[in-house]
Amino acid sequence: MIKKIDELLEQARTNPSYLNLWSTYKRIQQTNPPEPDDASKVVRLAVIGSSTLEPLAACVDIKTRLLGLFPVTFVGGFNTYRQETLDSKSQLYAHKPDVVILSVDAWSLLGQMFIADFVRMSDDERLAAVQSV
Repeated sequence: MIKKIDELLEQARTNPSYLNLWSTYKRIQQTNPPEPDDASKVVRLAVIGSSTLEPLAACVDIKTRLLGLFPVTFVGGFNTYRQETLDSKSQLYAHKPDVVILSVDAWSLLGQMFIADFVRMSDDERLAAVQSV
């Protein structure tokens, strides 16, 4: 099984385009990869945020594998980062991640302010708005 995964990773290694990373991720997920014998090589990743996260998770997962690590990746639902982080019984906490990637777009944080005001603010005003969020 590990040999098959190495063969799948070779395409992403030689040509790390988004399409190859995505394709490799999907193929590896279909093989239901086993965890390695060396537990120190396992890294538990979580990707949560305000948008569709699987494309980001796919790239991080494959890049982690290319480093010789074995990621076990949790991908949060669309715009569920608040619930995942506030509920200690959520899937995020159950996953027990070593690394959490939080990907939240400005519109989700700033709402209508992003459309109406943020783009016209001075650098100082933007910084103050970001700090208040």
